[in-house]
Amino acid sequence: SAVAGLPLLRLYPPSCAALVLDRLHAAGHRRIGWINTQPADATITALRDAYLGWMRDHGGAGPLLDDPVAPFEDPVPRARALVLRHLRAGGDPGASAWLCSVYQVARGAIRAFTDAGLAVGRAVSVATVDGEGQEEVNVPSLACIAAVDPAPLLARCVERMLAGTRARGAPPLLEPGSHTVFAGESLGPPG
Repeated sequence: SAVAGLPLLRLYPPSCAALVLDRLHAAGHRRIGWINTQPADATITALRDAYLGWMRDHGGAGPLLDDPVAPFEDPVPRARALVLRHLRAGGDPGASAWLCSVYQVARGAIRAFTDAGLAVGRAVSVATVDGEGQEEVNVPSLACIAAVDPAPLLARCVERMLAGTRARGAPPLLEPGSHTVFAGESLGPPG
């Protein structure tokens, strides 16, 4: 909800998870897992719920790897360790594709799959919702929602704040009208 009448800006709503999952499904993935090492806040919980809802609606199944770090702790090393433990316990990825809660978790997961000799984008696919504008510079480039230009939405936020009480009837939450998926090299057919 809006704080003190300030509009909220959300570039990547939880509904974006379905777009990424649809893309993974279109590539042939049926066992899609979830990886999270980020502390469970409202955003992470909403993303996980979106993943679970999509999986339920599509009859999919996939392992859930969830081991949150403490607030302000780096989730990358934990994600790497979590995926490596999972691989050592089962000997295989357990899913042909993985949706990671955030960009940092995807980085740790990609490192772990690489450490285990699994080529990301060929043997296993990895994706996230928000690539934090870094999706194209990763190796492999990361499958996620294409970067959103926040400038038009920020301008609308400022307009609403300057309008003060005149903007009272305006919705407090601003989101982009549409999103597209950046496939990236981390997305491939089931291995």
